[in-house]
Formats: sequence, C-alpha cells, structure tokens
Amino acid sequence: SVNAGAVNTAAALKIKKVYELALKNGAPVIGIFDSKGGDIKEGMKTLGAYGEIAKMSAALSGAVPQIAVVDGLCAGTAAMIACMADVVIMTEKSELFMTAPFTAGAGTAENAAKSGVAAILAKDSDEAIAKAKQLLSVLPANNLETAGNDYYMENDATVSADLKGIELISSVADKESVIELYKQFGTSAVTAIGSLNWRTAGFVGTNNGAKLTADDSAKIARFVTLCDAYSIPVVTFVDSEGFE
Repeated sequence: SVNAGAVNTAAALKIKKVYELALKNGAPVIGIFDSKGGDIKEGMKTLGAYGEIAKMSAALSGAVPQIAVVDGLCAGTAAMIACMADVVIMTEKSELFMTAPFTAGAGTAENAAKSGVAAILAKDSDEAIAKAKQLLSVLPANNLETAGNDYYMENDATVSADLKGIELISSVADKESVIELYKQFGTSAVTAIGSLNWRTAGFVGTNNGAKLTADDSAKIARFVTLCDAYSIPVVTFVDSEGFE
C-alpha cells in the first residue's frame, strides 16, 4: 500500500533482520509477496538489497520452514526469492515471473501450478493465509524439533482397496489433517503432508494405475527432500505400472 510495495534498501535491511532473528530463534518464516519490484530511484543499491534477502533465505533453507504467499505481482528477483521457499502458495489473481511473459497466460498462478512452481493454489488472500496457517500447524518450527499436529483427530474412515491417491491418504491420516501439494503438477502421483496419530508425516501415492512421468518423479523427489530436511517420515502407497 506504500509506493506500490517497491523495495528499497531500508526495507530490505528490515526484512533481512527478521530472517536473522528467525534463524537465531528457530522460527518459521512466512513471506507475503505483492510488490511492483525494486525502488528504481536507488538504482544498483536495490539489486544489492535484494541480494541480501536472497542470501538470508539460502541460510534459512533446511533450518526453518519458509512459506511464500504470492498475493499480487511477484517479478524478477522477488520471484526468485519466493521460489527459494519450501512451499509457494499463490492466489488466483497473482502473477509470478522472472521476466515479463510473452504470452498472457505464462505468468499466471495457474501456469505456475502446472509447471510445479506453486505447491498450493488459493482462490483469495484469506484462503492463502489459512493454508499457510494449516501448514505451520503440522510442520516443525525448525530442523531440531519433532513435528506433530496438536489439533489432530483420530480418523474413523474405512480404508478400502478401492480408494486411490488423495482419498486413500485422507482415509489413513488423522482426520482433516491432509494438505495436498503440487496437485496440478505431475498428476500421476500424489504428494501430501499431514499427521498420523499426532506425528507429522509425508504421504506419497503412486497407486492410481497411471505410469509415472518425469514430472511425477521430480514432484516426489522434491517432496521427499523437504521431508528429509525436517526429519519427517514418509508413507508411500505404491501400485504403479512403472514409467512412461
């Protein structure tokens, strides 16, 4: 709401300080991106300021969870910083690109979800923030803590061999704890995070009968890497014909 969200050196140092405090205290970071970019009045200083933010984001990687909520325009270096987060949540109206797209659809949230950049699509700001809160309710505060879901409810659903993908995962995990990630990317596989008897767990499903593509493999590898960084166990349901 101030200067169209343009980032100047002072703002960048302010953000850097928050990152430093998060690293020192083992606290997760939520970044909300809605900015027209750097303050061009400061010239090259702005690029240096963005570099400081990127440096701190890299330092936090694997130490504390980082969630990026893209709720407007996120372009250039800001897009790179957003994508350094563990999970990117985008609202339907938001835009994400490194350079101005040549086609109207290239920078949309829908395209970001299909290409595996956005892990979660939300219809508006309220839903995006709610998803971020839900993620933090199951993710550990840092890589030294054991993760659990204090709001878990035991699942009374019937587990059936007929269930596939997210339906099977939801019937096994604690009730209403499952958050599916990368739903629109690599659609022959399912990745989700939730809890199982309080303990946070990752879930991978390759049991929908379809062959796995390169996108599916990339999706699973990225998700398991996230779980590995925070010592989250992974439950995998396998029933696949192999690779495409």
